[in-house]
Amino acid sequence: MEKIMEYDIDALDADSGIFSAGHEKLAKKFKSLSEKRVKDGWTLHSYSTDIQGKSIYATAVWKKE
Repeated sequence: MEKIMEYDIDALDADSGIFSAGHEKLAKKFKSLSEKRVKDGWTLHSYSTDIQGKSIYATAVWKKE
């Protein structure tokens, strides 16, 4: 019997401000999201980031068996 994998993608973004860095904001968003995903039975498959000016973008791919 073949295992069926399910995948889901989340896109996150954050902007740097005067008193806070974008990577800190993105980390908080990702922590909240990842806690919920793991609780629901997902595992992180891949994660990538891209910085453009004062903005940072992240893509998280989740896998569930």
